[in-house]
Amino acid sequence: MKRKIIYICALIIGLAACKKEDHYYKAYLENAERYYPGALDSLAIYPGNGRAQVHMRLSTDPKIKRIRLVVTNDLNALRDTSYYNIAASEIGKEKNIFLDKLKETRYTVSARGFSAEGDSSKAMTATTSVEGERYGATVLSLNRVFNNFTTSPSGRKQALFFVETVGSGFSPLQGTWVYFDRSDNKRDSIFLAPLDFAVEFPTDIQPKGSISFVSYYKKTMFSLDNFQTNEKVISY
Repeated sequence: MKRKIIYICALIIGLAACKKEDHYYKAYLENAERYYPGALDSLAIYPGNGRAQVHMRLSTDPKIKRIRLVVTNDLNALRDTSYYNIAASEIGKEKNIFLDKLKETRYTVSARGFSAEGDSSKAMTATTSVEGERYGATVLSLNRVFNNFTTSPSGRKQALFFVETVGSGFSPLQGTWVYFDRSDNKRDSIFLAPLDFAVEFPTDIQPKGSISFVSYYKKTMFSLDNFQTNEKVISY
């Protein structure tokens, strides 16, 4: 009788220990069936005046059919989610997406690629600080410094400006437009490059009058937009 009881107990334990044949590797089979599209590459955000450009290189994976962008900023906790379809001709190439009506604050963008079945690639993130009125206000008084009028070697009137210095290889100054009147009273202009300092006027500039100039600056070498200074007038 005692042997019979032991046998029954062993049978019960054995049955309890039995599991389906695929129990131990079922999870691996399910994961193996999951497809992960190729990740996006070189994600970057270039700031502008109330806008930004999201730049990326698409994967060469032909199964990517759309991109999802999740945009957040430091002013609130809202998440702006947008989807962009990908044409077959865009696979493996660079893609730019422009974001408009942004606030002057820091933005973070998270990007994923999706297949038609909904499988997603690994998320890529990038941040930037969008520019706006606050930065524009600091530029208003940054106009170039006028030096004096003189005569060029060719005998023409010219305006000299102080030379701009470039410390890090990037000059925020993008150039200056100098305006003047010709003898027939027509308004004309000459562009002065950032590292140039002399503007030579044509021979038919009015013999007596004034010039005006406006300069343009941008915050970083990656910025999309220039900001304009106040106009300055110099009489001669």
